[in-house]
Amino acid sequence: MKNTLLMFLLSAVFLFCVDGMALQKKPLTNDDIIKMVKADLPDDTIVLVIQTSPGEYDTSPQALIVLKQQGATQKILDAVVQSNKPVKQSVSRDSANRKTQKVTAKNYTFELNSCKRSSEEIRCSLTITNDDSEDRTLGLVGAKGNSENSRVFDQAGTEYVATQAQIGSRVGAYPRLELVPNVLTKASVRFENVSPDTNSIRLLRLSCRTSIPTRIRDQDFSVDFRDVELDK
Repeated sequence: MKNTLLMFLLSAVFLFCVDGMALQKKPLTNDDIIKMVKADLPDDTIVLVIQTSPGEYDTSPQALIVLKQQGATQKILDAVVQSNKPVKQSVSRDSANRKTQKVTAKNYTFELNSCKRSSEEIRCSLTITNDDSEDRTLGLVGAKGNSENSRVFDQAGTEYVATQAQIGSRVGAYPRLELVPNVLTKASVRFENVSPDTNSIRLLRLSCRTSIPTRIRDQDFSVDFRDVELDK
């Protein structure tokens, strides 16, 4: 009887440990990307999963060729390659031990100053610097009514799409402004109808569009800030 009880307890402990390991979130790999592509998930969904999940990708030329052959689009390939370059984002702390985040993308520097909560609204303020040697036009997507809108995800994973953006003196759904080199330009993004349960931001994604001197068409890109504290 004692031996039977002991075996039962050991089996229960073993099953508990196995279940616990299964629940741990494993990093995504190239095989996971192929599975999502084969399942005909939209590009935007796959890119969002890549950007918001841990990953261990093989970005060697041969591995990227295989992904391409399996149906991965250029947008998905770019997201995989960029996910292996976390050095682009740096976090520093000021004297008040508060996180200030600075991200460099497409030769611009984006510095997040604050995200303030007021009733059912969140307004995130930042500064943008053109690090290029030439004047360039930058657009900040606020509310264009499509999947490219700027957005935030709170601590529960709830998504809120931007309703308005501002860059310099330009305000609207998609304000654009010509930025001269090495000059700080103020910008902000507003989100409305935010749940009263939202107390922090896990991901703030800014959707941007910039003119590239060597290209005829403007180039779209996104800037991410993670684990942002909310001021009241």
